[in-house]
Amino acid sequence: MRYPEQFKAFREARGLSREELAARAGCHRNTVINVESGRRAVKFATIVRLMAKMEYRATSPETKLLALLWLEAVTGIKVTQPEIPHLKPTIREEREALQHLQDEIIRQDLSPPDIALLEWAARHPPVMNSMRALRELVVDR
Repeated sequence: MRYPEQFKAFREARGLSREELAARAGCHRNTVINVESGRRAVKFATIVRLMAKMEYRATSPETKLLALLWLEAVTGIKVTQPEIPHLKPTIREEREALQHLQDEIIRQDLSPPDIALLEWAARHPPVMNSMRALRELVVDR
């Protein structure tokens, strides 16, 4: 899903019309229309301000999702998870992947802070998706 559609879904979930949201935010109705249409470039700060007026905190999962979708729209880099069912790896595949990761950590002589950073990234799927997208940009170049 693109950020304009997701933003509209959040607005509708709050039971607000475009006009009501614009009035709450102190902006013109066209600002809300621009966000929901995706036709004009919209600053993410505008989206955050409108989300706040819909009572979504800047740190809410909804606002974070919009941030990722907006980033995709602006950069063209896919950072959200694809909408496909997750296939659970076998125990053998998990062990092989773990061994490969350990070998690479040793080969690269990573420091404890670097390893802690990898651990943090592994617990945050959006970060992993960003790393995946960056890898695709630099592989075979």
